[in-house]
Amino acid sequence: MQMGSIIICIAFALLVPRLANANPLSVYGLGSRAMGMAGAYTAVADDFSATYYNPAGLPQIDRLDAGVAISLVASRFSALDNVVVGQSGAPPAARYGSLQPTSTDAGGFDAAAAIGLAERFALGLAMHLPSSKYIARLATQRSSEPHFVLYGKRNDRLALLAAIGVRVFGGLHLGVGIDVLFGPRGEMVLSPLAPGGGTADLELTFRPRISPYFGVLYKITSAMRVAMLYRHPARQGEVNLDVKASLGFAALQASIDTLVFDAPRELRLGWSWMPVSWLLLALDVGWKQWSRVAAASVSVAAELNGRPLPFRDNPPRLRDSLQVRVGAEYYVLRWGPLSWTRSLRLKIRAGYAFTSSLVSEQRGVSNTLDSHVHQLTAGLGISAADMFGSARTVRIDAHVQLHYLPPRSHHKDTELVDLDGDGDSETRVLGYPGFKASGLVVAAGATLAISF
Repeated sequence: MQMGSIIICIAFALLVPRLANANPLSVYGLGSRAMGMAGAYTAVADDFSATYYNPAGLPQIDRLDAGVAISLVASRFSALDNVVVGQSGAPPAARYGSLQPTSTDAGGFDAAAAIGLAERFALGLAMHLPSSKYIARLATQRSSEPHFVLYGKRNDRLALLAAIGVRVFGGLHLGVGIDVLFGPRGEMVLSPLAPGGGTADLELTFRPRISPYFGVLYKITSAMRVAMLYRHPARQGEVNLDVKASLGFAALQASIDTLVFDAPRELRLGWSWMPVSWLLLALDVGWKQWSRVAAASVSVAAELNGRPLPFRDNPPRLRDSLQVRVGAEYYVLRWGPLSWTRSLRLKIRAGYAFTSSLVSEQRGVSNTLDSHVHQLTAGLGISAADMFGSARTVRIDAHVQLHYLPPRSHHKDTELVDLDGDGDSETRVLGYPGFKASGLVVAAGATLAISF
């Protein structure tokens, strides 16, 4: 009973916030038009979604442009079969079975608006609200638990952006924006006085942290543009927990540190071209500095009667990621059999995106999974301008994205490791002797927008 109380105490202490990087917009995007073009939008950015993709595009909007959107996400990741899943018996022997990578299907709701304040200035606002009950989801997950780094619980959080753009002269546009990250700061003190009793005090406050970004857009001609976007890194949400437990025969002390949000540095270059009036082509090339992002783990230092406990995590170092995005939009100039429908415009969109893997082969304790991501997208848009004498333009857009993570092999170097530093290898490596991991994510949604 007493040892069980210690285990419960430690387990409770480990229920702390887990690292989450960036925001869901960086994985799926904002607005069905841009998402249907695989996010190749840095040099397009001529509607409300410029608030996210490139604030330098906002001055292209000379009136109010606003939209609301809904998105749904479904994922399927392969199980890790015939691997070590734990140990049992005396002496402990390895248990074999299957491990299922954790994931979160993080759809949500978007709202954005951009307004031209003068001939040269425009403002933009955008917000993403997750479809789950969480404003910012905090959940424990050690790196030994199989999980795909870009498609986990990190996407269950609020995203809020604000930006301003200005046309400097000629075809040169500049813009600046802020990504407001909401994360907790606080501490917990757990002090059970006896088995089955005690107190636990947890104090958390949610505070915003600003991650700025800057954009440039230059119109070479009326049909061709080049652009650049830079996002500055930001850290948010250090949480420090102190655990002090007195259980009569034993004394437990532990300190736990964790980081909740960490946005990487990003640089993106864009190009767009309309060779004819009915076709738009776009290309984006980007880089994210994941190698400078803090290790995705919970740091625990615990002692029982002065002896270290094996609760050290061993997360992998992340690698910088390269992205290439290609998108196209085809305009059907006139569409509709009746006279009152001839103001309708139909647009068909398609795109492809490639994202290089963030992690190397998982040969040790960690099971932080990732593969090169191949993304295929398609979209459809219908707009109605000046219908029934109205000066408003109404747009309905829909999109679908297919994220494919091809199978990737991981081979473990050893079955037993020393996690407590006592010189003895006694901890089983989950996933030993090795496995293949792959995944498929489908995202779909629709956007209703109006400009006037």
